[in-house]
Amino acid sequence: MPAAAPRDRARGRTALLVGTALLLALVLIALAAPWLGTVDPLFAGPASRDRAPLAYGEVLGAEGESIKHRFIMGSDSSGRDIYSEVVYGTRAALAIGALAAGLALGAGLGLGVSSGLVGAVDRLLDPLLDALTAIPALLIALTLVAVWQGTLASVAAAVALAATPEATRLVRSRVRALRDEPFVEAARALGTPIWRVMWRRLSWRAATPLVVCGLRIAAAAVLAEAGLSFLGVGLTPDIASWGQVMGEGRAHFQAAAYRIFFPALFLTVALLALELLAAGLSAWLGRAPAQPT
Repeated sequence: MPAAAPRDRARGRTALLVGTALLLALVLIALAAPWLGTVDPLFAGPASRDRAPLAYGEVLGAEGESIKHRFIMGSDSSGRDIYSEVVYGTRAALAIGALAAGLALGAGLGLGVSSGLVGAVDRLLDPLLDALTAIPALLIALTLVAVWQGTLASVAAAVALAATPEATRLVRSRVRALRDEPFVEAARALGTPIWRVMWRRLSWRAATPLVVCGLRIAAAAVLAEAGLSFLGVGLTPDIASWGQVMGEGRAHFQAAAYRIFFPALFLTVALLALELLAAGLSAWLGRAPAQPT
């Protein structure tokens, strides 16, 4: 059994490297979208509808001009270039994932520290977190997106709200573990505000669990956005989304499976990258996933 830990660390390092490479590739695709042979994903060509992958056709530009174009991944029923939609959809997916993780972790830090240090706040917050956890995340997302409309910020905020209890409990468990340690009592005896001590210690003691939590929240946000857009209640049509492409192509799945295959492939790679990063980081640093309390 002594070799188990080194093996786990080696596997974690491999997962971390693969996940980083996949995520970096997606980031580069998102940043380089205008230079990857794409057209505006909103450009449509009625005469080039339902083109197979690698077929040539035409799309209409912003001023109605005809642009000759090769549909690398085919075209949809409106003549839009699926390749362009998938490439630009990478931007939306990564933006929503990063924003949702940032919002949830920010709220979790503030609420978790307050709850862990102040008993009154903990007693008030605990039932609210339980109630929020009891509501299905999809229902929260559907409700908020319906109220706020399908923007990047609204979808990210909806996912972040559903994920905030997990982040809050994670931070609270770390604060409770630190609160009664001797160095905290010594710092308080010297007049150092406990808030400052907690922030300083949490910055390195809880860094790995928080990053892992953030990566998994980002993955949940990417999947939630794709699911909502697939159902037609996610992002508005003027924002390219993998879910929208799959939703538009589901009626043609048997005759043109490529309409779902390509965006689904990108979605799978994104989720795999984030999960590999989360699992690899935990294993490489020799820490099991945190158990919030």
